[in-house]
Amino acid sequence: MRNGDDTPLEPKGNIKKRKGTVNDNNDTKKRSSSSSPSLLTEIPAVKCPLNFSSAQSLLESLLGPACTLDEFFAQYWEKKILLIKAIERNTSDEPNKAQQFVEYFGQLFNLGILEEIIKSHHLEHNVDMNACHYVNGKRTNSQDKGLIKLKDVNLQFNKKKRTLQFHQPQRFCDEFWKMQELMEVYFGSLVGCNIYMTPCETQGLAPHYDDVEVFILQLEGSKRWKLYSPLKELPMDPSEDLDETAMKKVRLISELTLNPGDVLYFPRGTIHQAQAVGKINCQMSINVNLAAVISFHIFCIIGEGHSTHATISTYQSHTWANYFMSTMPFLADKWTENVLSLRKGLPIHYHSKVNRDLFKQKLKQALYAMAEASTSEDVIYSTCDSITSDFFANRLPPFKFKDEPIGKVPSLDSSVRLTHPNHVRISKGKALYDEEDTLDEEDDLDETDDSSDECLAVFVYHSLSNDKLNHMVGESKNKPKGLRFDESCWDSLKRLRDSDGNYVSVKELDMPEFIGHDMLVALWSEGIIETKII
Repeated sequence: MRNGDDTPLEPKGNIKKRKGTVNDNNDTKKRSSSSSPSLLTEIPAVKCPLNFSSAQSLLESLLGPACTLDEFFAQYWEKKILLIKAIERNTSDEPNKAQQFVEYFGQLFNLGILEEIIKSHHLEHNVDMNACHYVNGKRTNSQDKGLIKLKDVNLQFNKKKRTLQFHQPQRFCDEFWKMQELMEVYFGSLVGCNIYMTPCETQGLAPHYDDVEVFILQLEGSKRWKLYSPLKELPMDPSEDLDETAMKKVRLISELTLNPGDVLYFPRGTIHQAQAVGKINCQMSINVNLAAVISFHIFCIIGEGHSTHATISTYQSHTWANYFMSTMPFLADKWTENVLSLRKGLPIHYHSKVNRDLFKQKLKQALYAMAEASTSEDVIYSTCDSITSDFFANRLPPFKFKDEPIGKVPSLDSSVRLTHPNHVRISKGKALYDEEDTLDEEDDLDETDDSSDECLAVFVYHSLSNDKLNHMVGESKNKPKGLRFDESCWDSLKRLRDSDGNYVSVKELDMPEFIGHDMLVALWSEGIIETKII
């Protein structure tokens, strides 16, 4: 170790640090090829109890067999908590499933992984990680600033007994990238993650509630949770730290302990607090394999030890209210042409003297007419939705996607398909962002300068080349990557979209003359489509 500054992170008690880390200080930007195998790479499929074959399969394997997806969304989603104990996953067909979850969760994040990330990247206090603890009804945060060093982390974690809150591990850890990318595909909403490493018998955060749907994965040690009834059902904003006065207004609805391999879901608005527990009430033998190279055992975990859990969250600002605020100006303008109810005048003195029952009746008529108009395809696939814009601009790219063309340049003898259909949106209308904020010139295939409301265009937005290192940190982007085409390309692009990722002959696309081939070449060069010769 250099200058005695950055000593390795050392867990207390009987928890052992995973092998495979190095003792360089974090002036080294990247690890050399001769160093030990990285802990940040994808975990081998044979060691993974989750099914990553599709987004739906991932959620099913995370929640099952205790709960099907239909049961989850009918009984729990936005309604009540769901606890899935690792031991409940054992079946006659899979008697060791619980142990597989314990081992797999233990490899997702731990002190060895944290140490490698700190040494291989330049991380900032309060941006990438912060430290805090909650004592005597008050939360205090670390005042550290600047570059994160291991000596600072050791001081906060082992000496001051503060919880380490590591932000968005998917930026560095392949397994979280793989998991959260599929969850974003499933939910159609950004999925974030924070890691909480809490010293034994301590608490990091004050009671509070969040504005997101929460999945807790218990990775190491144990944590005792207290969950309370919400002050407001499904709130739009998170709370501040809740004091004793606020907590007197709510009731305790559940008190439970999470052990390694357990999963907990609770809806946004659920007030919660958690404390690390110093003992695990069962004995386990954990065999961890790193890329089939490193193997060691943590045997009979009893006594003091820190607790680590991952909080995976989604559906922030993803409500009907957000949708209405995002789309109503555009949709009202569009529907006015075809919906008579919207062109009728408001009641006389509606703001002061009008009969309220009459006003409600007229408002219902107008809203009903708008809802009916929304069933036409040109509205459903319109590009006015800024929620969709934010999602495509800021979501994770496909797992291990290489931003380069696949196959040969498309021709009439080719078949083509979307490389990642779930990361592409093909729509017609105005841009997803403000009309004045057009696509970059190099992405703009429509050379006309007609921006009138009567002239629509076709847009192909994608998230293939998004930067995962910026996922869910800093300011979000408001402009997704995309290509713009003439409206005459709409039917061909719809056929491509509706092929569900299957190959379709270029001839069957029935492309417009002259610009059709240029359209395919542009899509291919961006990696949006791949080709094969018929």
